[in-house]
Amino acid sequence: DLVMGVSLDRGGFGLDLRHLSLQIGEPALRIGRVVGKVERGGSVVTLSGLRVDLPVSHVRVDGTVTSGGARAELDLAVASDTLAFREVGLFMPAVARIPLQPSFRARLTGPVDRLIADLDLQSRGGSARGRVTIVAGGDRPTVEGTLALVGVDPAPWSQTPAMAGSVTGQTTFAVVFPRRAVQAGRPVPRPVSGRFTFAGPEAGAAGYEAQQVSVR
Repeated sequence: DLVMGVSLDRGGFGLDLRHLSLQIGEPALRIGRVVGKVERGGSVVTLSGLRVDLPVSHVRVDGTVTSGGARAELDLAVASDTLAFREVGLFMPAVARIPLQPSFRARLTGPVDRLIADLDLQSRGGSARGRVTIVAGGDRPTVEGTLALVGVDPAPWSQTPAMAGSVTGQTTFAVVFPRRAVQAGRPVPRPVSGRFTFAGPEAGAAGYEAQQVSVR
């Protein structure tokens, strides 16, 4: 179902989405409602009050996407009062079984191949606040950043109940995801690598607890 208004001029266009609902993917994901405005003027696309409602998740997006250079540049504010990982998992299977529905606010800036996310996430499995950089270009996609963690329970995030505990402190990390090599026409997976530091007043998991922790 689609209800929208359209405006056109020589410099661009505008879409006023009043109602959009559809079903996509296999297994199917039902998008209950999409509303908001999308306007293009020259090389800039502006999103205003764009809201996407899934059966459980609700996401709001405002900001701009600028094209015309070598790479598109993003400046977006993204927020959700409820984000269900089982719905996100239709696009990112690795997170589909995380049994949490966090709320978050994020500011996304930079080119699409080196995106900076200033994140504030809250959930019953703890909270995280900080900056993460996602480097998607080249042969070594990387996720790196610094996060302040408060009361983070490793169990739901790792999908391992035996890891239950609580972690509070600051972590700095860089995780590298090498692209698969191909040998004899078959993909050969390469191991994930990276570095990690943590310092904080408490860290507990799998029945172990420690105070005033510093790990490198």
